[in-house]
Amino acid sequence: TPPTGITCYNDVCAAGLVRELRRCGLGVPEDISVIGFDDGPEAADPSTSLTTICQDPLPLAHAAMTLVRTRILDGGVVVWGVRRRPSSCRRASWSAA
Repeated sequence: TPPTGITCYNDVCAAGLVRELRRCGLGVPEDISVIGFDDGPEAADPSTSLTTICQDPLPLAHAAMTLVRTRILDGGVVVWGVRRRPSSCRRASWSAA
């Protein structure tokens, strides 16, 4: 069974994939869905109109600065994980199959 969708590690990769799939005669999203990551400028380009996973950089930056501050003030290695719930920005490259 052929895949119904592909998730790419960033929007640049996903935009290139959309262009290549169309060059090969496949419809996006009619034949296959493509999802990117980061909601970069490539995602909003009308020629690809990527569905993408959005990240809010402010909470990530705040978490990183808290980690650096903790390490500087407490010394040593800080083992700390950051979890954020991403959101999606649905555009034309995705279809619920």
